Amino acid sequence: MEKIFRKIRKWFLKRYLSKIYKNFQLSREGQWIISLDDTCRLYDLVRRKSQEKNAQAVKILELGGGIGAATAVLAQALHNNHQSVEGGIVTVEQFEKCINIARSLIPKYLLPYIEFIHSATEVFEYKAVPYRYFTAYKNLPLSKNKNYDVLVIDGPSYWLENEKLVDPADVPNGDFIRILPHLNAGAFVYIDGRRRTVKTIHRFFYKFLKPIEESDDYSILIRTDVEFNETLVVDKQIEELKQQGYF
Repeated sequence: MEKIFRKIRKWFLKRYLSKIYKNFQLSREGQWIISLDDTCRLYDLVRRKSQEKNAQAVKILELGGGIGAATAVLAQALHNNHQSVEGGIVTVEQFEKCINIARSLIPKYLLPYIEFIHSATEVFEYKAVPYRYFTAYKNLPLSKNKNYDVLVIDGPSYWLENEKLVDPADVPNGDFIRILPHLNAGAFVYIDGRRRTVKTIHRFFYKFLKPIEESDDYSILIRTDVEFNETLVVDKQIEELKQQGYF
């Protein structure tokens, strides 16, 4: 019975959100936007977090706002769950043209919930995870006075560096490493695809982020209550091989 109820609820939610989603789908850049199913999952995460906190204070950080499809749905979820307008969503995007399109497509009554940040991108190394490169935004909105309850990772996207293509399918996102100290315990982390990022988390950052739902297309993790400390970033694969007597 519960399974049937969930299916019915999902059907109604998709029908409801499709009214917002259609504006983005019909735009010239509509081929690049997040799927309608993804928007339903994001809406539900915000709803769940709103019910948990029982206060008007859910804070969301979105990496890769694109033309605003997911951003609009996140804002609609805040609106419907009576969340605070001020600083509700901070969305980071590498292309200014996408931010301009998002501002034009997102319903005007939702714009007060959203802070848009334009940021260049970079590739960096992290000494606790050797022999790997990570993609990241240079301008992350992080401060001691603001922690987040929901993190959405759908960027950076492709870019050219020295006329070489940086492909997010090949290089894991590393923004989450810098954001970990700024995630509240119990915060949801939604990753759209990006299997290399997810595998890196499972192998090196499993003490801080635990999976609660996964598929080939998306992953949902939850922030543990373990305070972030670089000394706790360990290679799970090495530990397992040691236990098996390989080393």
